[in-house]
Amino acid sequence: AFDMVHEGVAWFSQKGAGMERRTFSVGGVEPVAPIILAVAPSPSAPTRAPSPASSASRAAYNDSQRTPSSLSPGQQVSFPFAVRNLSNFTWSSSPPNQVNLSYHLYDSRGRMVTSLNGLRSPLPRNVAPGEVVDLTITIQAPTSLGTYTIAYDMVHEGVSWFSQKGAGMERRTFSVGGTASASPTPSGAVTNDTSLVGVSQVTEQQLVDLFRKRGFTAQVPKAQELAPLYITWGRKFNIRADIAWAQMAHETGFLRFGGIVPPDANNFAGIGATGAKNPDGTYKFDRFATPELGVIAHYAHLAWYVFPDHVNEYCNQQYDPRHFGNRHRYLGENLGVLNRRQPGR
Repeated sequence: AFDMVHEGVAWFSQKGAGMERRTFSVGGVEPVAPIILAVAPSPSAPTRAPSPASSASRAAYNDSQRTPSSLSPGQQVSFPFAVRNLSNFTWSSSPPNQVNLSYHLYDSRGRMVTSLNGLRSPLPRNVAPGEVVDLTITIQAPTSLGTYTIAYDMVHEGVSWFSQKGAGMERRTFSVGGTASASPTPSGAVTNDTSLVGVSQVTEQQLVDLFRKRGFTAQVPKAQELAPLYITWGRKFNIRADIAWAQMAHETGFLRFGGIVPPDANNFAGIGATGAKNPDGTYKFDRFATPELGVIAHYAHLAWYVFPDHVNEYCNQQYDPRHFGNRHRYLGENLGVLNRRQPGR
C-alpha cells in the first residue's frame, strides 16, 4: 500500500488519505486462503513475534484514570501522567529527535480526527529502558460535539510514532458537550440504537457474574478465562466489551455450545458457520488456535460491520477469515447492524 509520510508528524493515511494498493508474491503464488496462525499469543502481538523495529519502540501508559470523561468543544486540559520506557534505547528529551508523549483522536466510527494532530507533551528528562517518568500531559478536545476515543502514543520526532512500529496504545473514551459512552455501568435499556463503539468500563467480575446469575456455574471457569481477553481487546478495537460479551453468550449458549461449532474451535461468534457443508457432510465453521485468537476474530468481525475501514493491525482477514476485501462492509455503529448482517458473515 503506497503512502506518503510527513516525517515527525504522521503518515498521510493516518489523516484519512487513501492509499494505492497492489498485490505481489515472493517466491511463488500468493495464497488465497486465510492464514490462521497457531502461535501462542502474547498481549502485544498475538500471532507473531515482534520484529526488531516493533520491539525497539514500546511504552506502558498510566493516566491513573485522570483522563476527563467530558470536555467542552476545543477545551484544553492538563493532568499528571506516567510512562514506562519498554524500549531498548534511552528516550532523549532533547531535540532534534526527542521522544514526546502525545495521542491520536478517533470519532465514534473509529475514524481518526484529522483536524487535530495530538499535542506534544515533552519529557522532563532522558528516560532509560525500564524507567518510569512522571510528567504533565496536555490534551485538546475537538470542536465538534460527540463521543471520541483518545489513544495515547509516544512519538520519536523525525522517526515515527511508536504505534507505527507495532506498539500498543492506551485508549480512553470521552465526550464533547455530552455524556461519554464509557460509563462504569451502562444506564438505560440496550436497544437497536445503542452504539457498539466505545470503551466500556465493565469489569471482569461483572462479565462473569452474568453467567452466575443465569445459573451457568459449570461455565464460570471458562468465562473467567475469557473475561480479561474481552476487556483487553475491546479497548484495542474501540468496541464495547459488554456488548461483545453478550453476543458471545448468545452465540455459544453461554459457552455450552451444542450447535455446529464445538468448544475446541475457540469460535465465540459463529464465524464461518453459514450452514454450508464439507464434502464429507459435516458443517463448515472456522477454527482458531487459541481462545485469545478467537476473541480477536470476534472483535475483528464486529469491526468489519461497525467501522468503515480497518482500525488496527488485527483488523484484517488474517485474524478474521470472513473479513473480505480491502474495504469493510460498513453498516453503521449501532447494535441493529447485527440484525441486518448475514448469518456467519
